[in-house]
Amino acid sequence: AVNMALYSPLNYLPQAAGMTLTGIFSRNPQVLQIGGAVESYAVCTGILYRAIRRIPYGKNTLALLALLPINLQERASLSADALSFACVTALLAFCLEHMKNCKLFTWREYLEMYVLLITAASCKIVYFLAGMLILIIPACAFGNKRKAALHRGLGLTVLLGLAGGWTVFASGYLGNTRGGGGTAYK
Repeated sequence: AVNMALYSPLNYLPQAAGMTLTGIFSRNPQVLQIGGAVESYAVCTGILYRAIRRIPYGKNTLALLALLPINLQERASLSADALSFACVTALLAFCLEHMKNCKLFTWREYLEMYVLLITAASCKIVYFLAGMLILIIPACAFGNKRKAALHRGLGLTVLLGLAGGWTVFASGYLGNTRGGGGTAYK
């Protein structure tokens, strides 16, 4: 029995990019691993830094959590959890910022919201629940109640579609796990 989580390939993009860039200079597997870990650390730390700067409440708490040894170790490894934590944290910061400052979204903020939703839902299936944080953003940020309902509905559809779609897709190739339950059971 194998032990697998339902991570999508998206979780490994920073590591793969770092290994690819490092592969230009070396074919040594240890050097490639370091290159992937450095890229993961840089990308995820950048995401967390932006989240800490923009969150209106609990900056110190969020910074402390980001500096916990386990989080530092996750970011400085080839682990898929680093991007998951960073993206969910960024989504929380985005939603809290717009909940507090009810200013009208720009097209970049709409883009950022959907990228964060797609990334959070793709990182690990259980994180689609974090995407429901968009429901705390007041309607004034979207412009009016109709636009708010449209974007909330579209955002939740994207979340459910990605989480459900990945489960269906992954169930075709992931077998039973150590716990005895297959993908559908998880």
